[in-house]
Amino acid sequence: MANKKRQIAEIDKVIGMRIYKLRKAGKISATKLGEVIGVTEPQLRKYEKGISQLTINKLNFIAKFFDKKISYFFIEIED
Repeated sequence: MANKKRQIAEIDKVIGMRIYKLRKAGKISATKLGEVIGVTEPQLRKYEKGISQLTINKLNFIAKFFDKKISYFFIEIED
């Protein structure tokens, strides 16, 4: 069970880092992206750091905002 929890945490970190990189490349503030998905800036930063798990719905909003397919966030994530 511990390995599964660690694996989930790693996935959260990878997805969060991809969100962070997209946001920075687009010069979008954490406050602005938070508003887009309906969360506060501190909560968005928790997602970006992999501390909190995103819902698939919020991840879908982010993907659409950056004109990406949701699969972009999962490409080449190892098991």
